[in-house]
Amino acid sequence: MISLENDSIRLVIHEPSGTIVELLDKRTNTQHLLARRPELELMEPGMGILEAEPLIKASRRIISVSGSSVVLGVESGGITLVKEVALNGPRVTIRVKANGVNRIRELIHTACGEGGYWGEALGAMYNCRYFVKFGFPEPPNSFSAVGLRPPVSGFRFSKHTYSDRYFPELGWVAFVNEGRKVGLLVRCLTGCYGVVEDQFFNVELNLVANGSGAVELGYELIPFNGLGRVDYADDELIIGIESPSIIKPGDSINGALAIYPVSRVGEVKVEGHVRLVKSMPVLGRRGYDVDRVRIGESKLNLTMEINTINVKPGQALAVGFKTEALGWSMEDTLYSVPYLEFSINGKLASRAFSINPDYAAAVEALGRVNPSLVSRLDTWVDEVEGFYDDKSASMGVYELAAEDFSSRIRLVKRRQLPEEAIKVLKEYLAGGVKVYPAIFLNLSEFTRGGYVTTALADLILKLAISHVYLGSPIGDALKGLEAIASAFERGELIHWFNGIHGGAGSGGMLQLTLAYDLLEDELPSDLKLRLMLMFRWAQGELIKLTNAWAGNWELTEALALLAISSKFNFRNSKLGLIKAEAVFRNALGYFLNDGGWLEESAGYHNAVLNLVTWGAELLRLNGVDIYSVARGGEPVIKRAVYWLWNLLDPRYRMPALEDSGDDLPNPDPFIISGVRYGDPVLVKVGLKLLELGARPTSPLSTIALADGLNILGNPIEPRHSEVTVLDDSGRFIVRSGDSPKATYFILDYGPHGAWHGHPDKLSFELHSNGEPLIVDAGSGGYYSELHWTWHRRSIAHNTVTLRDEDQVETRGRLIRYWVEGGNVYASFEADTYPGVRHRRGVAGLGKFIYVILDEVNGVGRFRWNIHCMGNVVSMGRNHAVLSTSSTEYTVVFPRTPEVTYGWRGHHIKTTYMYYEEDSNGVLRMWGMVAPFRADVKVSGDIVNITGGDVYGNYSIDLSKLYSLLIR
Repeated sequence: MISLENDSIRLVIHEPSGTIVELLDKRTNTQHLLARRPELELMEPGMGILEAEPLIKASRRIISVSGSSVVLGVESGGITLVKEVALNGPRVTIRVKANGVNRIRELIHTACGEGGYWGEALGAMYNCRYFVKFGFPEPPNSFSAVGLRPPVSGFRFSKHTYSDRYFPELGWVAFVNEGRKVGLLVRCLTGCYGVVEDQFFNVELNLVANGSGAVELGYELIPFNGLGRVDYADDELIIGIESPSIIKPGDSINGALAIYPVSRVGEVKVEGHVRLVKSMPVLGRRGYDVDRVRIGESKLNLTMEINTINVKPGQALAVGFKTEALGWSMEDTLYSVPYLEFSINGKLASRAFSINPDYAAAVEALGRVNPSLVSRLDTWVDEVEGFYDDKSASMGVYELAAEDFSSRIRLVKRRQLPEEAIKVLKEYLAGGVKVYPAIFLNLSEFTRGGYVTTALADLILKLAISHVYLGSPIGDALKGLEAIASAFERGELIHWFNGIHGGAGSGGMLQLTLAYDLLEDELPSDLKLRLMLMFRWAQGELIKLTNAWAGNWELTEALALLAISSKFNFRNSKLGLIKAEAVFRNALGYFLNDGGWLEESAGYHNAVLNLVTWGAELLRLNGVDIYSVARGGEPVIKRAVYWLWNLLDPRYRMPALEDSGDDLPNPDPFIISGVRYGDPVLVKVGLKLLELGARPTSPLSTIALADGLNILGNPIEPRHSEVTVLDDSGRFIVRSGDSPKATYFILDYGPHGAWHGHPDKLSFELHSNGEPLIVDAGSGGYYSELHWTWHRRSIAHNTVTLRDEDQVETRGRLIRYWVEGGNVYASFEADTYPGVRHRRGVAGLGKFIYVILDEVNGVGRFRWNIHCMGNVVSMGRNHAVLSTSSTEYTVVFPRTPEVTYGWRGHHIKTTYMYYEEDSNGVLRMWGMVAPFRADVKVSGDIVNITGGDVYGNYSIDLSKLYSLLIR
C-alpha cells in the first residue's frame, strides 16, 4: 500500500492495482470510499478495482513517488497505462492516460461518508443522496422535455436496486450524507460521461472517457462538510440551496444557502431571487400538448439574512433567506418552472422547485383524514429533484391519506404460559442479547458509530416479552422503540448490520413487529404513529426487494414482509401477504428430496429452517398451512428438520462442511415442527439442544411449546441409525453408536451447493471421543482473507487434488455400500477435474478405524490431503500420532507426508498433512485413521495397527480392500 497525506486528507493506494482504497477527510474523520479485500488480494475485477477498462491484471510499477503524489504504470498486451495520483491541498487529482485503447473507465465506490472495507464499514444508508451536473439544456420552443430537469439533478440512494443512471456531458457528481452533512465531490477535469448505480452498501460511479488509440481521463475528488445537498461546484466553492422540493401556492420559503469554500478566501457578496421560466417543455411534461405557448421569464424578490460574508477554506457556513408568498395561476404558473437563484460573487447557483396546486389538494386531503401526519411530510420529493416531473409529485401524500393505520390481527397471544414453556422462554431471554435475569438498556451497547444495530431489535423484543410474560417494567422497551423511530426518521435505521437486504437485518423487522404487537396497547400515541410510519416504509421496501429466488436473504425479507403485512391493515398488506406466501411456498421446492437445503451447508440449512418455521407460524395466523405441503408422501418441513437431525454428530453439533461451523443448531425448528407434527422425537431433540447450551432465537418456539406440552409425556427417545445415506444431498454418515463419545464419519459426495458450496468432492470428517479429529475447513467469515485464500480451496479439504488446484464444481455419486460383520464398506466416484475421475473407497472397520482408498484416473501430479486437529507428537515412516487436549490418534500413510498447517473456521489452526504422486493414467493412493495411539507397520499391501489391550490389533490387506471397493 502507498500512503499520501497532508493536513486535510489521507489517501491509501493499493499499489498492484492502482486502486484508491481509502480517502479519509481528516477534518471530519470521514471515510468516503468502499473497497473489498478479496478483489484486491486476487487482483480480480469487482468492488475495489478502479480501472475497469482497460482491465490489466499485471501489477503496476512505481514510476515516481513523493510525499504528495505517485505515478504508477503498467504495460501489457500492447497497452500502456499510466496513472498519476496527487494531493493538492483539500483535493485529490487523478489523471489516467492509456495508449492502445479506445476507452478508459474508472470505478469509484462511495458510501456517502460511511466507507471503509466491505464487511467492516457501515456502508451507505437511506440518508445518502447524490447530485449530478450533466447534459444539455432543453429546447425552449418544443414540447420535447428531453433536456428538462433541474439545474442539478438530485437522487435518493435506493438500497440494492442495482439501477443504472447514465449522465452524458458530466460536469460533476456530489455524494452527500444528508444526516451528517459530509460529502465527496467528484469533478471531471477532462471530457467524460458518468454512469451511477445504486448497489448494496454503496453507490458506484463509472467515469468514462473515449478516444482512439490514446485516451486521457482526468478528475478530482474533494471531500467537504456542512452541506446537506449540492447545487453548484467549481474549484473554489461548493454550494447547496437547502429548501423544500415542493410547496403549496401561497407559501413562502424559509431556507438557507450553505457554502463550503474549497480554496476561496475573503469577502463574498450574496444576492438572490426567485426566477419563473415559461417554456413549452414544461407544458408537455405537465400533460399538455395543444398549441404553441409564449416563453419568457420573470423574477420575484427574496430576502437574504446577510449579503456579505467572509469565507475561509474548509469552514462551511450558511446564510438564511426567505421568499415572499409564492402564488400560482392558470395563466402564468401552469407552464413555469420556479428556480431559487443566488449570485455568489458572480457564481450562479440555482435550484428548481415546484409551486404545486395538486400538492396543496393532497395535503388538504391528508389533513382531513389524519392531521397529525401533515407535519411529518418529507420536504424531499424524488419526482422534482431528479428529472422534474412534478405532476406526479403529490402521489405519496395521496397514498398517505388513503392509508389504513390500524392493526389486522394479534401475532402473539397474551396468556398465562405453563411452567415448561416459561423455562424455554427464560432460555430465550438469556441467550445472545441478555435481558434475563438482569434487565437494562444502555443504548451505547447497541450502536456502532452512533447508529442502531440489529442487536437493538433483538433486545427490544426480549424486553417486550419479559414485560408481558414476566411482569418486567416497560420503560426500557419504550426507550429502545424511540431509538428505532428516531433512526428511521434520520434515514439511518437500515445499514450493514440492520439491512433490509442482507440476512438478519430484515429479521430485525420481524422482531420489531412482534415487539410492537406485544406492546401495542401500552404505546404512547405519538410513538405508535411514528413506528407505524416506519413499518409502512419498510413494507414498501420489502415488497420491492422480496423475491422467490432461493436463499436465506430472500426468506429473511419474506419473513419481515409477512410479519408487517400480517400485523397492519396497510393498503399494501394484501400484496405483501400474497408475495410472502409465494416466496415461502417456492422455497419449499428448494429442499432436495432427502430434505437437504440446496446450499448443502448444515449451518445455512439450520438458518433456512428457522426462517421457514417462523414463516409457517405467521402464515398459520393468516389461515394458511404450509406445514402440510408434502413431497413423496412426507411433509417437506418435517423431512428438512429430520435431515438436520440425521447430520448431527454425537455431540449434537453440525459438521463443518461447506460454509458452516460445527455449532449446535438452534432448537427452534425442532420444537416448533415437533409440536405442529405431533412428533415427540423432534421436540425432545430441541429440548436436548437447550440442555447442551443452544438457545432459542425466537419466542415463537415458546408459544408453540405451550400448545404441545402433552407430547413430552411420550416415552420415545431420539436415536440415530448407524448408517445414514442422504443421497440427494450426497451425505454418507456412519456412527459407532449414539453416545457423546461415539465415532462419527461423514463423507460429502453431493452437489456443489451453490454459493455456499466448496470444491470438496469426496472429502470427509471423522469425530471420536467427543471431539472432531479429521476436519473440514468450514467457514471463516466471508470478509476474511482466509475465506478466499483457504476455506474455499480444495486443498483445505480431506480429498485428492491435482497438485494444489481447485476442483471443478461438480457432484459425485455413491456407487454402493454394505454392512458386513460390524464393518461398513462404501464406494464413491466423482469427475473432479477435466479428464480426471476420482474413485474413493471407505472401509469402516468396526465403525471405528477408517481406511480411505483412492484411485485416480488422469494424468498429472496428485495430492492426498488430510487436516487434523491437534499437533503431531510422533512421526514414523508411515504414520503420525497426533494429540488434542484429550485424545491421541493415528494417521497412516504409504510414505512420510509433508507437514504444515491449515485453518478451521475463523481462527483454529490445524495440522495439514499431504503427500503427492505422479500419474500417467491410473494412480492409487490411500490413508487410514485410527482414533487412538497405535503402533503401525506397513509391509507391502499389509498394514498392521497395534492398539494394545484397550483398542485391539488390526491387520489390513489393502489389495483385498481395493478389489472390494475399487473395481
